[in-house]
Amino acid sequence: MLVFNIPIEPIESRYSIQWDTWFKNAFNLEFDEVYTVYGEKTSGVIQQGSFLDVIETNEYKTSQLQKIIKMLKLLPKEKEIILFFHDLWYPGICNLAYIRDGLVY
Repeated sequence: MLVFNIPIEPIESRYSIQWDTWFKNAFNLEFDEVYTVYGEKTSGVIQQGSFLDVIETNEYKTSQLQKIIKMLKLLPKEKEIILFFHDLWYPGICNLAYIRDGLVY
């Protein structure tokens, strides 16, 4: 079974760097195959928004989604996969559900 570990963007004030470390260690103890999907680098500064940068978080998560989709193309369809998102809001959930549903036959 392959686990896609999908962290939120690294922002020191949100403890996301510590979460990433904890989850990676926990998953590596439990599963043989763990792949952490990082997005493209952000400024790490909240420029637009109240507690996170709403533009940068979308850029980050969209780049993660692109990497996930590229990896899914390379895997056999019968491969068991767990997608673990560190964030409750992820704009690619609908895309990934659509892919999942479309691959089932």
